[in-house]
Amino acid sequence: MLDTNILLSASFSKFSTSARVLEIVFQKHTVLASFETYSEIKEVIYRKKFDLYLTHEERKLFLNKFLDDVHLINPEEKISACRDPKDNMILELAVAGNADFIITGDQDLLVLNPFRDIKIVNPVDFLEIIKVG
Repeated sequence: MLDTNILLSASFSKFSTSARVLEIVFQKHTVLASFETYSEIKEVIYRKKFDLYLTHEERKLFLNKFLDDVHLINPEEKISACRDPKDNMILELAVAGNADFIITGDQDLLVLNPFRDIKIVNPVDFLEIIKVG
């Protein structure tokens, strides 16, 4: 599963490592989302500070494509393992969806690697693990 920071980074730069990860993950894996994680992505992508990077229409297209391509689930287990409580929803989603990976740049999540047999890695490490340049 992809953390919000990876999704946003990929949306800003089509040639970034995050964009490459996004492309590979959507082609070869099931991407998980919950209504809570989608709401976070939507709230963050529409922040004024991102007006320099994406038009309103680009944001709308990105969110629509994201919704079309993800597997939405509703995690039932509440987890409080992360030092940043806002990131617990990522862990809850990964556990509920039996994720193999959480791909993130968030240190609050990365320090938990592995979490219940879920590998928590940054984009560069993910590409190395799956052997894609």
